Amino acid sequence: MKCPECGEKLENGARYCNKCAAIFPKPLYEEEPEVKVVEAKEVIVEKTEEKRTKKSSMPKIWYYFLSAFIPFAGLIFYFIYKKEDPKLANTCLTIFIVVFILVRLFK
Repeated sequence: MKCPECGEKLENGARYCNKCAAIFPKPLYEEEPEVKVVEAKEVIVEKTEEKRTKKSSMPKIWYYFLSAFIPFAGLIFYFIYKKEDPKLANTCLTIFIVVFILVRLFK
């Protein structure tokens, strides 16, 4: 790669010439770098899959405690997690039903 102004040899990707101080609007390359075009849909799908695979920061036992001491929290957890984590959702719903029945019986 040579400078278009003075002919000095330049490094690949140079933005200016060291000899004549010519500034180039775009970096000069011997071969144009390969540009990878990715559609936005693919990136969004990858990010959502990453979110789904991440473990929740709160251990499952806390969901069970909250479901037991605040029964309607178990019902809320069921609707939130029924697609992501069906086992957690079903357990929270079961705790909600059991605690709700016990509260009604001993009230």
